[in-house]
This record gives sequence, structure tokens and C-alpha cells, in this order.
Amino acid sequence: MTDHKEQPLSATTFEPATTQPESVAAASGGESSRAIIIGLAAAAVLLVFVFFVLPQLVTPDDDVAMPSPEQSTAPASGTASAPAGTVNEAGNGRSPFAEAQESALRREAQEALQSLLTLQESLAERGAPNWGEPDYSKALEAAAAGDTAYRERDFAAATADYQRALDQLLVLEASLPARIEALHETLTGAIEAGDVVSAQALFSELSEMAPADIRLISLEDRITALPAVITALERAAEAEATVISLPPSRLRVTQREQTPPTSERLRASLN
Repeated sequence: MTDHKEQPLSATTFEPATTQPESVAAASGGESSRAIIIGLAAAAVLLVFVFFVLPQLVTPDDDVAMPSPEQSTAPASGTASAPAGTVNEAGNGRSPFAEAQESALRREAQEALQSLLTLQESLAERGAPNWGEPDYSKALEAAAAGDTAYRERDFAAATADYQRALDQLLVLEASLPARIEALHETLTGAIEAGDVVSAQALFSELSEMAPADIRLISLEDRITALPAVITALERAAEAEATVISLPPSRLRVTQREQTPPTSERLRASLN
């Protein structure tokens, strides 16, 4: 049996893991905090620039007009497009003073048109299309000419046409009192003549022309009673004819002289 010598174990040096000092770790955390703060500050400056400064830089000049739809859809020519100011001058060519003058002329035309419409509606309600011809139609023709001029933006001519139509309607309005009196006399004559159809037609015309005339009340009562009065007159005439045909010995002359004939009394009730 062979003897082996035991080899002694060599000692190994123990080296602990190196760690950073606390001061170094604290310094590293401080640098990270500063970097975050700097980043946030830069982001805030960028937002201020984007929302407040940049819009002012890209806002177009107020004097430069936007292109019209026709200009925006027009095909591009072979040459380079003109600047916005040149396009505005070529497309519009109107100064603010000219536009203000045009606006004033437009307002004058609209005011004349409003007066014309008010009077025309009033006369139409009073039957002017029936009794106001041909002056009423001429006024409407002048108003139509004013509409054409207004659509063509010739506001001065439109105002003149509207005013001409208004003057013609004012003449018609001024003639209303004389027309009403003449129509009243004609209606009274138709009632006294016993013409029921004519009296009714004239009464309808007078009611439309002068709806506030107080005489319409009595005229309506007389027209309503007219058929009964006419019937009574016819019967009275027949009775008188019968009396006349009697022998003279049966007539009472004194009674006829004292009492008017029945037909005369009925005719007097029409007045």
C-alpha cells in the first residue's frame, strides 16, 4: 500500500464586490432631475412658439383678398401665377370708396322698393287691378324694369324705375275719393231703378274700394230689401191697372186724391 502525502490547500484571497459610494449615486440622480426639468422647459417654450408666435407669422395680410371660386378653379396657365395682390386687382378692381358708393345706391333702391311694395299691396287689396287700369299695369311694368336693373347691379337705374312706379301708384291712390263718390252715385241709381244684379255688383266693388265707408250699412239694407220691394211694386201696378179698368161710377175720386197710389209709396221707400 503506497503512502500519499497530503497536499496542503492554498489560501484564496476574498475580494468583495465594488460598490459606488453614496455620493456618486446622489450626483447621478441630480443630473437626471436637471435633464427632466430642462426638457420640460424646452417643451413649454416650443408650445408657446407654436400656439402664439407662429400664427402671427403665417397670418395673411388683411389687404390681400381671398381668390374667388372662379379664380381658384381656373386652369393653370403656362406662365407662373401672379401674386395675390395682382390677382385681386385684376379680378375685382374696386376701391373701398367705390364699394361704399355702391352700397349707398343699393340702400336707396331697397328703400324705394319697400315704399313701392307697401303702396302696391294696399291698392291691390282695394281692387286697383280692376278699377286702376291701365295705370296700374304701367306701374307694375316700371317695377319690373327696376328689378332687371337691380339684378344687373345698376342700382341708380333701379331706384329711378322704382320711384317712377311709386309715383304712378300715388296718382291712383289720390284718385280714390273721386272714384268712390262716383261709384256711390252709380250704385244709388241702380237701387232706385230696381236693378238688383247691377246693384249687387256695384256694392261689391264699393265694399272693396272703400271698406270703411259708413254708407255701406244703409246701402246693404236697401239692396237686401230690393227684391221684396220690386215684387210689391209689380203687385201694386197690377192693382192700379185693375182699378183703372173699373167703370167711372165705381171710382172714389176723393179717396184717390187723399191717398197716394201704392206704387208711389213703395218707390218712396227705395229712397
